[in-house]
Amino acid sequence: ILRLTEDQSKALEISLNKEDILCNYKCFIVMRCWHPRAENVIKKVINYSPDEVILMPLYPQYSAATSGSSIKEWKDVCIKNNYKVKTSSICCYPTDENFIKAHKEEIIRKIKNFKNFKLIFSAHGLPEQNIKKGDPYQWQVEQSVNKVVESLNIKDIKKTTLIVKGKKLSVDINILSDGEKEKAWSKLILEYPGFSNYQEKTYRSIPVIKFTLSNN
Repeated sequence: ILRLTEDQSKALEISLNKEDILCNYKCFIVMRCWHPRAENVIKKVINYSPDEVILMPLYPQYSAATSGSSIKEWKDVCIKNNYKVKTSSICCYPTDENFIKAHKEEIIRKIKNFKNFKLIFSAHGLPEQNIKKGDPYQWQVEQSVNKVVESLNIKDIKKTTLIVKGKKLSVDINILSDGEKEKAWSKLILEYPGFSNYQEKTYRSIPVIKFTLSNN
């Protein structure tokens, strides 16, 4: 992930300096849970002596646990180092046109040779209490997904191919309704007890998908 972030940083720096020739831009990378950490990067920022610092989280959707936590850490490090400079933050961009376009193009590139596929969007979960307190993460993720699906303009996919013990199987897809899901879920947690706590940790309803061997 650091290498990819470095590539993003270089591309952004080149683009900013190319489009705004009246200013000089320098991108610095700060990782939240790994190196380079804010406490080390701030020394480089101080030496660079910028007129303004713009904090841009690479989390497209805002959450207090991700973007909020990262921004807070930077501000705390600034206070600790008595570093005062004009600072602004980019909150989030869940439905940004270029962000959606990038997802669309990558998905199309991956599925263009597939006859059957199921597109599944996955995101980090948050404790239900965070969502109830007003954290916008879940809502923003849903907006991102809606925009990506809308941009793809593809019909609902009802079939896919599974590989079971090395054998390809053509199957029909059925996302179970609430009543059917409840029955299936009770059987699943008997077979896989670790699943029992999943629903308690998230505000969203976890879907249960049934695969049936296809006749076609």
